[in-house]
Amino acid sequence: MTVSKPLDRDRCRELLAPHLQDLQEIFLTAWTRWQNWVAEVPGSPNDVSTRSRASSLHDFIAAAAETRFLGTPGVTVARKRGLLVLRFNDKLVLRFKKFRGKSLKTSSNATQQTLTFDAHQLELADMAVQPVTHLTAGYRLNDLATAMSQLAVTCSVDGDHYWAPIDISEIASVHTAPITSVTTTDPTVIKPGVRSTRRRRVEDTE
Repeated sequence: MTVSKPLDRDRCRELLAPHLQDLQEIFLTAWTRWQNWVAEVPGSPNDVSTRSRASSLHDFIAAAAETRFLGTPGVTVARKRGLLVLRFNDKLVLRFKKFRGKSLKTSSNATQQTLTFDAHQLELADMAVQPVTHLTAGYRLNDLATAMSQLAVTCSVDGDHYWAPIDISEIASVHTAPITSVTTTDPTVIKPGVRSTRRRRVEDTE
């Protein structure tokens, strides 16, 4: 498999600039949904394992991403063998993951799909396999796992960062339609902005 050279950080940030607020809000909407869901489950929240929390959060993030980006010009929402990805202007492909720690690296099984993604190649819809820059939008929880303490977009090759992560924890809001907000006094919680939502059927490329 030939590894293609990813776009540089400035070019990726330029392409993502109109959508950084959306990406931030996707994570915060998913986290609020998780908090509300856990509050309604009988018993202690401590009964929910770290693995279950990560899996549920991933599903909530994927659902929020579909709602946020379906119908957005220049953005394609697609699923490839269960992996939800966003394609921006046919130049960037972005997936969602949980970061392991302050290094902002991720864990994943070495499947052919993940190897293809890490090699910055992906077969999408009716297109042939071609080089595109693959990015990961991820979150890191605080030490008590009570809030998302950092959100960022990364680009990795062979498990190492290709360039410095793009932090999206504090993106200034320029929109007006409200979204669900996080109610807390914890100073480590990232505050959401505001944005209108759009809905349309997701493109399934399976």
